[in-house]
Amino acid sequence: MDELIISPSCSSSLNAPAAADLQYRLQSFLLARPEWWAYAIFWRASPDHRVLSFGDGHFRGARKIPGTDDSVDDGEWFYVVSLSRSFVVARGGDANPLPARVYGSLAPVWLAGVRALQACGCDRTREAQLHGVETLACFPVPGGVLELGSADYIAENWVLVQQVSAIFTTTPHDAAIAPAPLPAARKDGAGLSSSVDSEHSDLTATCWWSAAGPRSEGGSRRAGRTRCPQTTSRRNGSAARS
Repeated sequence: MDELIISPSCSSSLNAPAAADLQYRLQSFLLARPEWWAYAIFWRASPDHRVLSFGDGHFRGARKIPGTDDSVDDGEWFYVVSLSRSFVVARGGDANPLPARVYGSLAPVWLAGVRALQACGCDRTREAQLHGVETLACFPVPGGVLELGSADYIAENWVLVQQVSAIFTTTPHDAAIAPAPLPAARKDGAGLSSSVDSEHSDLTATCWWSAAGPRSEGGSRRAGRTRCPQTTSRRNGSAARS
């Protein structure tokens, strides 16, 4: 299956400058990662920070398996339907769809495995699971949220988090991808949430990264990490520090 590119300013050449447009950056990011992400979507925030809508994206498709029919890909249908999706960022973050929840709390969420997707309890993750998505990760970025999805089980990865940040911190050459400010972090915002199946890992659920901590008295934002209540990591060195 050919890769699906839908972007208001898509690049037709892989030799284009890395900062030429966001779509090229997303495509390059997916191709450079060792794990197989099926798609990347940038959910763009409205000027009033109340709505997230499709801003840009790249669909790579599921990993091809010899001897299987790849003419039909549920993930492609899920991606195409996402083009018309929008999410209202409402108060009470736990009731929000996953991208809106991440945008409102400034806390990335990484869901790996069927149990994690089911436990999230929102329409976005349920729909993703029905279309064969095994791993769904959302990251707060300037101007919105980056969503990654894969038909494979992918454990959380610090290097990937740093690369996601780099995509949106490079000086843009296109006004369409110029970053907008993120909303103020919720005081009760949790860190990154991860829940995995026991057959894949002994990590139960750990909040291991928070995009931003509370503001200091002078108004500057202090970086911080938070730990999910009643969740611990049994992997050496992977537990979050409060």
